[in-house]
Amino acid sequence: GAATEPAAGAGALAAGGSSSAPSASVEAALQAATEAALTRREQLAAAHAAGAAELQHGQQHLAHSQHRLSAEEIHDRELSASFFLLFIVVLQIAVFAFKARWPRRYQQVTLVFLWLYPILVVTRHQDIISITFFVAWIAWSARTFVLVRAAVARPMAPRTPEAVYTWFLRTHSVCYWLSMAAVYSFLFIPGPALLVGILSLYFGVLGRDFAEICAENISSSVGITKYENPPENLCALCGEELRPMLRLM
Repeated sequence: GAATEPAAGAGALAAGGSSSAPSASVEAALQAATEAALTRREQLAAAHAAGAAELQHGQQHLAHSQHRLSAEEIHDRELSASFFLLFIVVLQIAVFAFKARWPRRYQQVTLVFLWLYPILVVTRHQDIISITFFVAWIAWSARTFVLVRAAVARPMAPRTPEAVYTWFLRTHSVCYWLSMAAVYSFLFIPGPALLVGILSLYFGVLGRDFAEICAENISSSVGITKYENPPENLCALCGEELRPMLRLM
């Protein structure tokens, strides 16, 4: 019995030694994995810091290049503005010289460009306002061209001066009252008031120019201006022969 007890103790020590050996190897493996993970984390942190520094450097370089481009753009804009101002000055001088040299041709050219302005508007903007403006322009131009053709016709119809005067007087009156209404209503409805004011100003100026053309042609075709010694029996407006009053009664 005494011999078996030492043998049992030796077996227990051998079993204890064999169980402690695997636990030490596991701890060593865990420590090695932890150190590897820490090393990997440090490497990632260093790479991230290097990437952030490179990114910051790239942003600074880009901002510097954009700053240089902005300076170049400012220089180009200043140069363009200088050429534009010079062009305006030269154009104004040319316009004044053209007007002083050929006043009638200047009036015709400016009238043509002013009359064609709604076509440019409707080609650039196809909204309801532009289309309405274009339709009103077509209707007004059709009636005006009929009167201009009657004013330049030879011989001139007896009722042409009255028709021309009535049409352009009504155009002037309508544009005047619309422009006045636009001025007084600008504080309350600025958008529509500005639109009405621009349209009334446009048709007013256009009607004035066409009225001058018609008036010149009518005055050049009246009877008393075609003769050095005008006869007494001709009408001063239509140039037709005047009949005695007894025939009219």
